[in-house]
Parts: sequence; C-alpha cells; structure tokens
Amino acid sequence: MKQGIQSIIAAAGMAVASFIPVSADAAQNKDDIGGRMTPGEIARIMQENGYAAYVDEDGEGDPMIIANADGTKFGLVFFDCEKGGAMPDRYCTDLEFMAIYDVDKKPALVKLNEWNAGQAFGKAYLRDETSVSLEMPINLAKGVSESFIVSSLEWWASIMTSFDKHMWPK
Repeated sequence: MKQGIQSIIAAAGMAVASFIPVSADAAQNKDDIGGRMTPGEIARIMQENGYAAYVDEDGEGDPMIIANADGTKFGLVFFDCEKGGAMPDRYCTDLEFMAIYDVDKKPALVKLNEWNAGQAFGKAYLRDETSVSLEMPINLAKGVSESFIVSSLEWWASIMTSFDKHMWPK
C-alpha cells in the first residue's frame, strides 16, 4: 500500500515539475513582487504607460511625483522615506495618489459624503473653502510588482473620472 501512495506522489511531483520554468535566467515577470520600488522606478512605469510624470520634492524634503492624466494634474506623495541620496532613488514605505481641485464655490458636504460612502477606493474632503482633495493610499513596504503599479494607476484614473462625474456632472 505504501509503495502505491509513493508512486502516486512521485508521479504528481513529476507532473508539477513539468510546469516549473527550466531556465533560471528567464526574464523577470512584471507580476513578480521584487524589492521596494523607488519614486524614480514608479515614474518610469508611469511614463511607459502614457503618463506625463516626473519626480520632484515635496515641502518636507520627501520625493513626490507630479503627473498628468487626460488633462488632470495629480501627484503621488511619498511617506516614510529614506533620507539622503538622490530624490528618485529613495525608498519609501507608503505613497498616496492625490488630486486637488480648485473650486469657485464650496461643494455641499452631502455631495462629498455621498461619494465617500459609495467608494471602496479614494476618499474626498474639503481642504478649505476653495479646494477639494481626492486621495488614494498605497502601501509599498513589502515590495510591489510593476503590474500592481499599473493596476493602481488604472484604478486612480477611473476614480478621478468617476469623482469628476459625481461632483460636477455635465
């Protein structure tokens, strides 16, 4: 009986092994989670996916990315960053997508609350009497894949579009 089970396990192992790539030198998959990404790497991914994006410095000396999607300017603000070194090469544990909308008149809080209540991603709030902030945080601490960054950008673009339609229907 043991011999039969061992044969089945061995056969199953050979079948699984046939699905494992034989070359260790195979190109890294864009879905592979590597080490933490830097703002420079994220800006490169954005540029390769059609976004105008560049690394800058925020008011607290941390990196940030200034970007544009379909005419809407937004930023990626980084938190808990390494100090020192070139701005694009500093590792950070968190980032937040952020768009600030300047408004002629203060929107009704009920409209912002409707938005926030109906969304799993993206929060909005009044910054002051003439501006509204839309934000979406992302954690980078344990590493992310290039595909995750692209997917997050797609989510963010859809959130901005949906927010615009909700707040300022045409």
